[in-house]
Amino acid sequence: MKVSVIIPAYNVEKYIEECVMSVIEQTLSEIEIIVVNDQSSDGTLSVLEKIKASHSQVALKIISQQNQGLSGARNTGIQAATGEYICFLDGDDWLEKEMLQDLYKVASDGNAEVVICDYTKVYEDRNEVLSGGRIDGNVLRNRKDILEAFLTGNIVISACNKMFRRTFVVERQFRFPVGYLYEDLPTVMLIADASVVIKVDKSYYNYRQRSGSIMNSISPKMVEKIVLVKQIIDYIKAKGEQGLEEALQSFYLNTYVLQLINQLAIHGNKDTKQRDQYFNTILSKQESRFFFKKFYLNHYINTRDKIGLFLLRMSPTFYAFLYRKYKKA
Repeated sequence: MKVSVIIPAYNVEKYIEECVMSVIEQTLSEIEIIVVNDQSSDGTLSVLEKIKASHSQVALKIISQQNQGLSGARNTGIQAATGEYICFLDGDDWLEKEMLQDLYKVASDGNAEVVICDYTKVYEDRNEVLSGGRIDGNVLRNRKDILEAFLTGNIVISACNKMFRRTFVVERQFRFPVGYLYEDLPTVMLIADASVVIKVDKSYYNYRQRSGSIMNSISPKMVEKIVLVKQIIDYIKAKGEQGLEEALQSFYLNTYVLQLINQLAIHGNKDTKQRDQYFNTILSKQESRFFFKKFYLNHYINTRDKIGLFLLRMSPTFYAFLYRKYKKA
């Protein structure tokens, strides 16, 4: 098989047919589809079995397991995959029909471990095309450059808008962390070991924005993101790559502090006591105090975020108020 597509499926009866059919209808041949039914309680499995029965010519594996979350389902898919390359597709999203053919050709021609594409956020009333990465020349061949691009936000930290060489993933014994939100974060540690990363300037992945998503609410698990962030920082430091101090500071302040505070500001307004408790927890972390040092001199952090970080340190509640006003404007 050229490509294995791994699809975690949990209670996505409404969306799973569109998702799987977007892979079946790909222009590339030799595709393996692995759907991991993560103990769905709705009709997801029934829909999958109907698709399999009516498309017997397709290499479609349905694996049912006890609920392990998105990460656990992806890990099961990695173990079952046999393709030269693998892609991850969430059960409520879908692919443009040329995605696998185009990305596979780029990966094969460029001998790349990772190929990245743009993606589209699909809302109920609009679509928003976003860049999966901003890379000069669209090719990275140096570990420091690859790490710098991820740490500073020039490459989006997501597993889904990428194609990975399967042996590259397997040899590093990479697994997504089970039991955490923001499970895509450790992808940085995987791609840190790549020798060739290529970017394709076209949107192929459609990312459905659902109002009931856990990412559109607040949860005690949100603050636990620090565990994954620390793992990434420790991993990169252990590699001994020099000259990444500002990139690591930018990564921590943006990926942990600002992203969480902004999410809390938008979705925590109904429970301001809990929201403010999370604010204090995030800002009181030893790592937060360390990475706030001289952030205003960091050339990777833009002026808007520097102002935001300054206001955040002065008054998290006032920052949240201003951020909600800014988002509604």
